[in-house]
Amino acid sequence: MINSIEEAEAYLNGLPFVTGEDFLSRLELVRCVLNKLGNPQNSISVIHIAGTSGKGSTTYYASTLLSKVGYKVGLSVSPHLNKVTERTQILDKDFSDQKY
Repeated sequence: MINSIEEAEAYLNGLPFVTGEDFLSRLELVRCVLNKLGNPQNSISVIHIAGTSGKGSTTYYASTLLSKVGYKVGLSVSPHLNKVTERTQILDKDFSDQKY
């Protein structure tokens, strides 16, 4: 069980890079899990920003613009600049700063 951000970061850094058939079998596993959960990814609005450069700044610009017009914005970026908790944000706050 992972009990802290540090343990989660260590776990993620220790995962092997997966390619080929192993990747496809893991992808199918994810599809099966999502299907059992009712495919929640189909009921949310998402902007996926991809490419070779400029993703981070583009993501932050889009997040700021959407927040300013009233949307509740969640943000997931990688890599982080200062600490791993920056990778996931809700309403411009690191995930670890959120109160639920």
